[in-house]
Amino acid sequence: MEIFFHKVFLTFPIHEFTMFTSAASPGKNSNGEESRQALLQAATDEFLAMGYRAARVQNITRSAGLGLSAINYHFGGKEGLYRAVLSHHAEQAIARLPLNAPEQSDPQEQLRWLVSALLHRLSDPANPSRIGPLLLREMMNPTAAFELLFERFASPQFRIATAIVRTLLGEQVPERVVAQSLYSLFGQCVLYMTGRPMIERFTPEIQLDEAGLQQIADHITAFSWGGLQALRQRYQGESA
Repeated sequence: MEIFFHKVFLTFPIHEFTMFTSAASPGKNSNGEESRQALLQAATDEFLAMGYRAARVQNITRSAGLGLSAINYHFGGKEGLYRAVLSHHAEQAIARLPLNAPEQSDPQEQLRWLVSALLHRLSDPANPSRIGPLLLREMMNPTAAFELLFERFASPQFRIATAIVRTLLGEQVPERVVAQSLYSLFGQCVLYMTGRPMIERFTPEIQLDEAGLQQIADHITAFSWGGLQALRQRYQGESA
């Protein structure tokens, strides 16, 4: 489970995803920021649909309205484009939902804040960042870009989140248990991304609009709070 979490942290979303909003395609001779953004948009769709290895640069440039040389010009090739897509969406996720819980909130509210942030990163159709599904694809079929993502995105976010969980559990709880507690929170959140087709059949009333995400966050918080408190009491009793 540790390996799973490190590879897909945050996020994770795999069901129907809303991609970037459509923009007018730049001309084939455009070499500016407009064409760069068009390539990122088209590449996001292609990499999500096909994965890195099966993605075709011809599909990406055709969708972007550009010639094949545009990828080399802007990104140095397919691998550079893939890295740029991952970096773009990771930066969007962090900027939109930084993992810094309000310091003045009570412990249960801090837990709810963390759960809500994870849910919105992973499952919110209104979130422009697609880092969740992109990282899930990377987990299932890792590429050379994984180490870069781990060092620059997953590892720093993991440290921030475990620090929040540590405050909920207390200092007596071992690091392994703190990490496993975070994995359990993350697993509940990621299910609403990866399990959408099944959830829609079993419980169609559970929606991923803002009201639905808040209800899910309430449920995961209430469900998890009891388990975290039980762990806290167990290890406090053992240290007494």
